[in-house]
Amino acid sequence: MTACGFHPVYETDDGNPTSAKLANVKVEKVVDKNKQESRPTQILQNDLENLLNPANVPSSNDYSLNIEMTLTRQDLGLQNDLRVTRYNVNATATYHLIRLSDNREVDTGSVSTQSSFNRTVSEFSTYVAEQNSNELASKELAEEIHQRLMYYFSK
Repeated sequence: MTACGFHPVYETDDGNPTSAKLANVKVEKVVDKNKQESRPTQILQNDLENLLNPANVPSSNDYSLNIEMTLTRQDLGLQNDLRVTRYNVNATATYHLIRLSDNREVDTGSVSTQSSFNRTVSEFSTYVAEQNSNELASKELAEEIHQRLMYYFSK
């Protein structure tokens, strides 16, 4: 398979599986640039911890992952009377992977995603739709960061 230029993602050249290396990453508390703490940051952190170490195996925490997250809501659908009927949620996360042995930043990046929800007559259903949209965006950010870290550790 190496003749085609592709390399297996789940095993590295040194024989250690990528999953073992991912399990050594400690996800620090995710910071929301707009607030101190929010439910979407908790979802991002918990999902990422589960993706990096699904078996919850005790690890040496050789790396620290710091993440800043931003969620913004944008008016999308407008009626003739200027009532908003649809919103976009834009989510961005900037991450920094730090090797703790020498306190050096070894990987950094930014990921973003977008989800949307409809405004309904019921304020409660609109609130629930917004929360679901935020949760979906957080989960997508966690998946994207996980994939980028898998790529880093498979090199």
